[in-house]
Amino acid sequence: MHDAVADYCRAWATTGPGTGLDIGGRDLNGHPRDLWPGVRWLVLDLRPGPGVDVVADATVDQDHGVYDVVLCTEVLEHVEDWPAVVATSARALAAGGRLVITCAGPGRAPHSGITAAGITPGEWYRNVSHHELAAVLVEHGLVVDDCRQAGLDTQAAAHRPEVTDG
Repeated sequence: MHDAVADYCRAWATTGPGTGLDIGGRDLNGHPRDLWPGVRWLVLDLRPGPGVDVVADATVDQDHGVYDVVLCTEVLEHVEDWPAVVATSARALAAGGRLVITCAGPGRAPHSGITAAGITPGEWYRNVSHHELAAVLVEHGLVVDDCRQAGLDTQAAAHRPEVTDG
């Protein structure tokens, strides 16, 4: 996890109790979950590894529960159908829940999502712009609180609106 990921997540972190889903949260080079000290995490990743609770494909519609916070850091650039990962993230949010996403933005050099080294043969990689990401967040019923290009990173925070009677 590079410093920009930690800094962006820190800006949205809370200390209160809750539940969280970390999509693509295998600990390759650190993770931001500790920034939410009161949250009980479920970590979902396509591959088994350090910290992974559930090995599953986040592009496939699955039910792993509903959460107060969903993280998806440094994942989207490694998934050809990244909008499906955003859809899974959105479905996993409770009313009032927050989604925090970071990914490689335009101009960032390709890097591996499998190892801490360079791209492996056959590995997918494509940078995601903040314009693309914002449109997909809205498409899935989320309110975009922030979506930006920060240097070579794309960063976003969004929430599921509270349900109101009337």
